[in-house]
Amino acid sequence: MDILTGFGFDWIQFTAQIVNFIIVFILLKKLLYKPVITMLEERKTKIADGLKNAEQAEKMLTEATEKEEEIISKAQLKAKNILEEAKTESIEIKKTAEEETKIKVEKMLKEAREQIEHEAKETEKRLEVKVGNLAISFLKASLKGLFGVKEQESIMKQALQKIKKA
Repeated sequence: MDILTGFGFDWIQFTAQIVNFIIVFILLKKLLYKPVITMLEERKTKIADGLKNAEQAEKMLTEATEKEEEIISKAQLKAKNILEEAKTESIEIKKTAEEETKIKVEKMLKEAREQIEHEAKETEKRLEVKVGNLAISFLKASLKGLFGVKEQESIMKQALQKIKKA
């Protein structure tokens, strides 16, 4: 122990330093260590919550992406169906229009044929009348010198009756 004293070691001072160290240690433990530990625990909890929230957000993003893809595929399918329906409807409308046009054309042709037939009959009647008049004129001209007036009238009546019958 003399060696320690030779180096300037003092037991009273050493003991006082140990007591001071213990007091400072207790004070630091109570005043600083607990708040620092509490702060570190809170920080650790916040980091864990942040990671948990990040995982949830990533999961939600994945679900949203899947839903988006599903919605897009459904929309594309609907659009395709609508286009197919529109094509089908346009074909049906085209067929209906063609049929209506065909019916109208046939009706017009029928009316035109009827009109042509009617005009042909009228022309035929007019022609018969003209031919009859021409025949009568020819007959009158031929009978003038051959027969008398009464005989001519009688022959003309008979000829008119035969023409009418024919």
